[in-house]
Amino acid sequence: GISALDPARASASRPVRCGRLRLWIHDLRHTLLVRQMSLARQLLLLQLAIVLAAVAVTAVFGIAAARDRAVDEQRARVVATTKTLASSWEVLAALRLGRPTVALQPLAERIRRDNGFSFVVFMSPDGIRYSHPIPAEIGRRYIGRIDLAQRGRTLTAIETGVLGRSVRAVSPIRDRAGRITGLVAVGVLETTISAQARAQLPALGLAALLALLLG
Repeated sequence: GISALDPARASASRPVRCGRLRLWIHDLRHTLLVRQMSLARQLLLLQLAIVLAAVAVTAVFGIAAARDRAVDEQRARVVATTKTLASSWEVLAALRLGRPTVALQPLAERIRRDNGFSFVVFMSPDGIRYSHPIPAEIGRRYIGRIDLAQRGRTLTAIETGVLGRSVRAVSPIRDRAGRITGLVAVGVLETTISAQARAQLPALGLAALLALLLG
């Protein structure tokens, strides 16, 4: 037989071993490459998740801040409007009529529609409505605080009335002698304010994303 140390047999087996070694090296490189790509993908996904989470948190806080700003803006608007209406000669003249609703209801609705308010309500010093977006509510008592306005001061509040919860202001209406002859309330529903804040969400999200990517 052939000796285990036969040079011819050893020479014949050498290419086989070399081939297996090259195959093993190739497989090892492929495995390392796959693992490297998988790790890179995992890191990318992790970074993406962190960015998205940060954007979401920023957007949530941004919406809250936007809503707070919207509430402050609407509060300032309703205060300014009630004070302007309280000093209007047209309103003062209507209150001297025997039927103030005839003049004040169309005026209130025009102001409400033109300025995006939820309601503009003129009322007696005791709080009996002369105007309302729902005509059936005219002649009924106003729902909400009017005590400060009855004492001659403008008040602001967030209260629930016939239409829902709203940011509102109430101002006294004085005649030329300084007597309080009526009150006027203007308000914006919270649902309207929240919708305005939500409308800013795409812009807030984009701004947050750009800030994170550039920062």
